[in-house]
Amino acid sequence: MIHYTLSCPKPYSHLLELEAKFPCNNLEHLELQLPSWRPGRYELGDFAKNIKSWSASNEAGKPLAFEKITKDKWTVACKGESHVVVKYAYYAAELNAGSTFVSTRQMYVNPVNCFLYIPDNQDLPYSVKLNVPDSYQLATQMEQLEKNVMVAPDVQAIMDSPFIASAELICWKYEVEDVVYSIWILGPQNLDKAKISSHFKAFTEAQVKAFGSIPCKEYQFLFEMPEEVVRHGVEHSASTVIAMGPGLDYSHGEGYRELLGISSHELYHTWNVKNIRPKEMMPYDFSKENYSKLGYVTEGVTTYFGDQFLVRSGVFSKIEYLVELGRQIQRHYDNPGRFNLSVADSSFDTWLDGYVRGIPHRKVSIYVEGCLIAFICDVRILEATEGRASLDEIMKQLYMNFGQKQIGYAEQDYLDALEQVSGVSFEDIRKDLIHGCEDYTPYLKKAFAWLGIEWHREESEWWETHMGVQIKMPNNVPVVWEVWPGSPAMKAGLWRNDVLLKANGIELGLDWYEQLQMLKGPELELESSKRNHKRNCELIADGIRYY
Repeated sequence: MIHYTLSCPKPYSHLLELEAKFPCNNLEHLELQLPSWRPGRYELGDFAKNIKSWSASNEAGKPLAFEKITKDKWTVACKGESHVVVKYAYYAAELNAGSTFVSTRQMYVNPVNCFLYIPDNQDLPYSVKLNVPDSYQLATQMEQLEKNVMVAPDVQAIMDSPFIASAELICWKYEVEDVVYSIWILGPQNLDKAKISSHFKAFTEAQVKAFGSIPCKEYQFLFEMPEEVVRHGVEHSASTVIAMGPGLDYSHGEGYRELLGISSHELYHTWNVKNIRPKEMMPYDFSKENYSKLGYVTEGVTTYFGDQFLVRSGVFSKIEYLVELGRQIQRHYDNPGRFNLSVADSSFDTWLDGYVRGIPHRKVSIYVEGCLIAFICDVRILEATEGRASLDEIMKQLYMNFGQKQIGYAEQDYLDALEQVSGVSFEDIRKDLIHGCEDYTPYLKKAFAWLGIEWHREESEWWETHMGVQIKMPNNVPVVWEVWPGSPAMKAGLWRNDVLLKANGIELGLDWYEQLQMLKGPELELESSKRNHKRNCELIADGIRYY
């Protein structure tokens, strides 16, 4: 067994101190790897940049020679030793759903950020002991042997088991099909316990019914609700960490709907990606990129069903659901990258820039385009089977044939399931939408028409849509955010990060948006600046609506 002891003697410094004891198994040199990335975010995290004061010794405290051989791998000389003891500190000052964070009020740890493992022996179990105040409660999916002592059976399990220890945790519980679900909350909030428990139970029941069972004995929702702005969720096999702040913003209205949406999304991941997983990620290799073109299934289908189960369970109204689906559609049309890179190729490239804007017009989102493809596929199945089957059956089939057997699936397995259940071809969707950059509009129109919903795109009065430019206002200054290919804005020479100074000779102030909307007409003269270089450009509308 690998034994970890965690301490935080100076919590104000955000330094988590870790001590780990590894068996040597008669080796002359022991290799120790720190994960390079974390599941749920398909990009390299380079967590080793947060480590300091790395040292190695034997059990008696005698220093052992070691060498760092890659950016996140070490080798320790251990000939004749039974165990190697490694000590190091991890800087834990970032608070989100996938980070590790320590402070005077909590010890929140994602082991995949900061735990070492033996790459050549990943079946060893782990024990984790916390040196924390007696007043602390512990929220985790790991088995607890005694107070503040947890165990995990192997590397895959320990890296998938975040925990929060704090004296300020509150916990609400509900039960579905003999499985207990715990809602742990840390941070200021004014959520209605009865309402949130009722809503969570409703969408949980709907999801469990769709799959027949949930692949865990208990499930934990771990909510970090700080005072600063954050919105982020990460899935795990029997838990999720959801960071939403300021916490007081999520008790009602749009904030509460966001909280429900992200919670339903993360719960659905318990099946889709934690169990139903692309073969390239079964099991996870934490040392390098795990490339896959199936992000449109892992994240897109999850995004689609996260909201679907809210409306099915009565938590969302049909109008609320259609508004949310409409937002996904608008995001699709707002992204010129849809003309350049398919969702499958964008999935593969998440390892490059999947979570940042990237260069202009390059890629699409596995969440947005994946959600719309799932919707289109779902309606095609409903239509072909006259409502007797849906995308639910495909996901349940994948769960039974692959997820429950812990076998990874390939794209052809997914496509075969679509066609076997529906009895019709999905080749056009595969070619045009999944691996192509064709127009989604005909597919969306047909899907809505079958549902009896009229497809209607309103002509916007915003001058930006006709000039092909999007403006945002960081630091109270209007700045060009996006420019559409072939648009009047692009022809005039506007580009990302240009600062707008004047429009038709009028200086733009804090009310720039209202000022621009008042300047009707097919022509507009703008004065812009980039890196203090001013220039004038003339935009002439061409009658096309660009987004």
